[in-house]
Amino acid sequence: MRRNALITITLPTFTVLLLLISLSAAGKADDERRAVIPPPVHGEELLHDVSAPATVRPRTLTMEVTAYCPCRKCCGKNARGLTASGARVSHNAGLFVAADTALLPFHTKLIIPGYGEEKPVPVLDRGGAIKGNRIDVFFPTHKQALEWGRQTVEVTVVEAR
Repeated sequence: MRRNALITITLPTFTVLLLLISLSAAGKADDERRAVIPPPVHGEELLHDVSAPATVRPRTLTMEVTAYCPCRKCCGKNARGLTASGARVSHNAGLFVAADTALLPFHTKLIIPGYGEEKPVPVLDRGGAIKGNRIDVFFPTHKQALEWGRQTVEVTVVEAR
């Protein structure tokens, strides 16, 4: 009996405390919503305008561009038709590149003269020999990859992730 009395006393107390905490948190949220950021003083420059969309200016890199295909010779004995980013090699109509993801992260868009009708193509793969200013363009056949060969071209980074 004593145990039930303890629960009866504790439960209403707990409910009141929970209600007070909830109201206090809601009041703080209202205060934060009502906070007004003062306008900059005349001559003071804003370092970051949150209302302006982030824009990335295209940049050009001189890169050594080689080519590869999904065959075992190009991709190794474990070739399964998947890129390092998890996309199938058929993704984007098979138009993508392998790059050093420390320099060009996955999904960065590149324009490569002579490849993909010179439309932006994503970085979806990486390779052990692809470091620094080197990229590999993907082709569906080994013959097409060999025809590309090794070229030094001006690659335009149009969208960085």
